[in-house]
Amino acid sequence: MKEIVLNFFWGLGVKILHTGKRLGISGPFEHFIDISASEIFRVPQNEQRVIIPGGLKMIVPPNFPRSRTYASGSYEPEVTTLFEKIVKQGMNVIDVGAFCGYYSLITSRLVGSSGKIFSFEADPLNYKYLVNNLSINGCTNTQAVNQAISNKKGTMSIDVKESADHKRLLPTSKADAAIIETTTLDDYFKSVNWPTIDLIKMDIEGAEQMALEGMIWLSKKNPNLRIIMEYDLNNLSFFEADEKSLDSTLLKTAFMIEQRMKAYQLSSGLPKTKATYNLLVTKN
Repeated sequence: MKEIVLNFFWGLGVKILHTGKRLGISGPFEHFIDISASEIFRVPQNEQRVIIPGGLKMIVPPNFPRSRTYASGSYEPEVTTLFEKIVKQGMNVIDVGAFCGYYSLITSRLVGSSGKIFSFEADPLNYKYLVNNLSINGCTNTQAVNQAISNKKGTMSIDVKESADHKRLLPTSKADAAIIETTTLDDYFKSVNWPTIDLIKMDIEGAEQMALEGMIWLSKKNPNLRIIMEYDLNNLSFFEADEKSLDSTLLKTAFMIEQRMKAYQLSSGLPKTKATYNLLVTKN
């Protein structure tokens, strides 16, 4: 009962934060609010099994503060609704930065046996949770790949000290970081004979521009391709990217999901904001 109450108030706080984000007043305080909430609410010490949209089961790691976001049903509700609207039976979808499988699980149900999901997760521990969650939900149409998506093949470091869902690549090597394999979407999908791709979901803690740079041919081969991607200037700057460089990399039309899908033209330039948003990017 206590956990239910804690999850309820956590979920309420997440909704308030989202409201502030839409009003443009929460940006500078997002990280502070996240840390403060984790201190006030006891972080679950054990693995948590949560139920996500569609009645799917997902196990998340212990000591993971945002497990309550999933448990309260308040994880990215607008993006989740968008997925349920645009993902259809038979589609092929890429999940870059799959974490424990939230969007992969939902997409697996939506595309059915005639569709395919390619789920990329770089962090070794998160990858184990991803594979397990796919298994317990019977997601036989999903291929899990333990590689990071970047703009070149090789190896990079990943910061294993970050929170489970915020593991990110490091532009330079670090003594206490893990070494992981990288590939590009072009290299990977060339190796599997260029299946048609309808949608890419991308959330990789600021490495989104590098991933886009490594999918030029994939984009050319899929004229109806759409991308749902995180837009976070703080994380992008970690890789010496900004709204101008991302804008020039995209060269497409974008929509702001968190602003109720109000049309936003790239010709006007991406917004300078410290809040985190999701973009729906489509071909012109």
